[in-house]
Amino acid sequence: MGWFAPIYAYCERIAPDFLAEPMNLLTNVAFILMTFLMWHSAQGQLMAQILVGLLALIGIGSALFHSFA
Repeated sequence: MGWFAPIYAYCERIAPDFLAEPMNLLTNVAFILMTFLMWHSAQGQLMAQILVGLLALIGIGSALFHSFA
């Protein structure tokens, strides 16, 4: 197996293309949408803003991991 060969051995991957894991994409979009909603309630609270930023990074990182296998 080469470095750039597609991998099918994890999650619900059904094809080698970008949208091959639809449920993971849906949950990652939910992570990212929640960060926008939570950002307004975290105004003025540094630790809350840091946690919201980490939540955004988790959503983006997971989306990239599950999209570009």
